Amino acid sequence: MKKILLTLFVALLSLGVQAQTLKWVDASTLNIIGQAEPTGKPYDRINTQEHTMPENTIAYCGFSTGLAVVFTTDSHIITARWTTSQSMPGVNMSAITQKGLDLYIREGEEWVYAGVARPTITAEARDKHEYTIINNAPDGKKECLLYLPIWDRVESLEIGVEQGSTIAAMENPFRHKIVVHGSSITHGASSSRSGMTYPAIMERRTGLYMINLGYSGMSTLQEEFAHYLAQVESADAFVFDTFSNPSAEVIEERFDKFVDIIREKHPTTPLIFTQTIHRETRNYNLKTEEFEANKQANIRSFYKYEYNHRSTVSRLIHEKFSTELGLTNGRLEHKRWNAFMRSEGYRFSGSIEKSSRNDLAKLHNNLVPCEGLKDKHVIEMDE
Repeated sequence: MKKILLTLFVALLSLGVQAQTLKWVDASTLNIIGQAEPTGKPYDRINTQEHTMPENTIAYCGFSTGLAVVFTTDSHIITARWTTSQSMPGVNMSAITQKGLDLYIREGEEWVYAGVARPTITAEARDKHEYTIINNAPDGKKECLLYLPIWDRVESLEIGVEQGSTIAAMENPFRHKIVVHGSSITHGASSSRSGMTYPAIMERRTGLYMINLGYSGMSTLQEEFAHYLAQVESADAFVFDTFSNPSAEVIEERFDKFVDIIREKHPTTPLIFTQTIHRETRNYNLKTEEFEANKQANIRSFYKYEYNHRSTVSRLIHEKFSTELGLTNGRLEHKRWNAFMRSEGYRFSGSIEKSSRNDLAKLHNNLVPCEGLKDKHVIEMDE
């Protein structure tokens, strides 16, 4: 018994020493990534004071889904201390997914899993948490990516590192801006950790900056979401998992207007709609099978609509520039092609001879004005 008490005393003493030797940094003073736009609150996805959202989604707007803290540190210890709501973990989701933190450290070009911060869940308290994510880490500066809970609010977050070590905000390590809006599939319901939602996995594997606006069970092509997405600036693409929750009738009723609202502000930004998954619950349920099959069939209307819209936009752009610049179609297309090739890194090869073209070196013989082309196909197109 004395041996057990002595062991327990030593363990508690070591924890006390560690707590005294840590310095705590407010995570909001570092770099928080993952918001489609600034919200005024570091750990909220959408500011519902500024944007009207569907009533049943307001709580989810305050979730920290998809948000992460990026920072560098040379500490051997990384500890987190954070506050959430008092909500209980769901029956289909672990406490780590709902309220925990998920840390990755960059090794070369790869983000390597480092550990989780487990939340404290008791009958009396489920809102205050503290956990050491890594201990005895190797020497040297580490680039850290700490994902926040996907199914709860974060009221406060501090990161603890060793006294004498450094910790600093890091620039967003991801490029472009891809906004993903959808159902529980996007939100990450039932994923094992907050870094295991598919937008987070794609982000780490591709280097693309993914914004997670998943709303489990509530993504039904609402106008409020369309208006919010329309005003998001500098989005390079939108990805939609919006056929999973609504019925075929709701898709038919809302789809065109949903797209129109976004297209008005983003006329050329790619809108990528994914088909809903095959749900196993339909295998032996005829009613569910009919419900799912009908809404999957409705995606055909999207392709028809979007094809016609893109064709119309392309035609109008050509007409506008043809009129304003006095260019005929062939010359305009050659200028467009020149601009595209140069944006891809190509340069003029120095000669209009085809033999001088080198795609490996990104050198092209036709990157010249129309008049300088050896092949007069552009002028012939005009005629």
